[in-house]
Amino acid sequence: MFKKITILYFFFSSTFAQINTKVELNFFDNENQSMLINSQNFGLYEEYRSTSNIHLSHYLDFKNSNTSILLDWYINDQKGEILKFDITNKRKYGQYKIGMFSKNKIYESHIYSTGSMIFSNNAKIIPGVGYNTNWIDFFNYFQFKVNLFQGKFPSQMDNNGPFLHYKSVMLKKEYDYGNFGFQIQHAVQFGGDDQNGEVIPINLRTFFRMVAAQSGDNSQPGIDQDYKIGNGLGAYIFSFERKLSSNELKLYYEHFFDDKSGAKLKNFSDGLYGIEIKKNRIGLFYEKLETTNQSGNQHPPGVDSYYWHQVYQFGWTNKNLSIGNAFINPLNNRKKIQNISIEYNFDNFDIFARNIQIKEYIPYTDKNNNKPYEDTTILQNSFNFFSYGLSFMMLDDKNISIIFADEEDRSNIKLSLSFNI
Repeated sequence: MFKKITILYFFFSSTFAQINTKVELNFFDNENQSMLINSQNFGLYEEYRSTSNIHLSHYLDFKNSNTSILLDWYINDQKGEILKFDITNKRKYGQYKIGMFSKNKIYESHIYSTGSMIFSNNAKIIPGVGYNTNWIDFFNYFQFKVNLFQGKFPSQMDNNGPFLHYKSVMLKKEYDYGNFGFQIQHAVQFGGDDQNGEVIPINLRTFFRMVAAQSGDNSQPGIDQDYKIGNGLGAYIFSFERKLSSNELKLYYEHFFDDKSGAKLKNFSDGLYGIEIKKNRIGLFYEKLETTNQSGNQHPPGVDSYYWHQVYQFGWTNKNLSIGNAFINPLNNRKKIQNISIEYNFDNFDIFARNIQIKEYIPYTDKNNNKPYEDTTILQNSFNFFSYGLSFMMLDDKNISIIFADEEDRSNIKLSLSFNI
């Protein structure tokens, strides 16, 4: 596989006028798992295990064309895999995409974020095709943008993976000093195999009912006949950004929902809150994740069971890594997390420190036969994670960084060298 990639790379290099390549060498002190170091890396580190690797990223612009290619891959002492493969074709009104590519979001996540609620950089990207419109002006009041995606999960737990449908609408209002943003996201896992390994049939009628969040016929699993087709989840995202001279302020809130009760804000306190402040050389970042409400402790309407699903027992994950927020998974989905970091930029190097405080409560992993969950406010576990490090900028765009992480009974050190060729 990688012999073919190498051949293609040299072919592109000699054929196309513009190609940019970045190489990153990553070394670890040990093979311990590390959430602070290894999450938000597109599944490069399986189950967050620390494995030294070579990570390469190539960006190619075709001659006299509106098409570009992004190829992101890695190799370690055991194997090599593609992390991103994005073919983009720009048209008058938008962009067509095919491959493994990130989804558009109304704001850019901080490098030390725990990850967005629907799509983050944590797990391997689900391959598929997509279309994004350009920003469209609405009578000079605001701008909006539409994103559509259709993809297919790889096999999960020895079963054929489901399809993935995703759509979102983004709105923004720009001012001289910054902008306000809003986004609605809706993602659905559907089809594939059920929990018993039986094929879930999909036809055109079923597909359109899934898109409209409608219930299925008797060809669908029982839960989808009673409620809606597939595992649907979404978010309302609000953002604000203000820039003034050397100062910058960002605010965001992602309201997550896993069913109709969440979409109607009955789980209102849940979600991801963040604030980022930059002033001259100092950067401060604070993020809070709350997922304990889930519309109450009894179904209906509560026990939303974030990232969990009765039919797709791997839930909102890909190869055991959360597709959304890295610290939430189907079997451990009720948490309170505070995430804070501080950075200082010198002329030739940067330093940072980060702390994450985690409180875990009894998870909601099924509807409990519509009976109330007990002891939902009793703390099950608590953790306190720390990391700190520094990064040096050298000549010719070379960068060397070192990160120290302490996660209760696990610690590690990561050394990285990156450069362009």
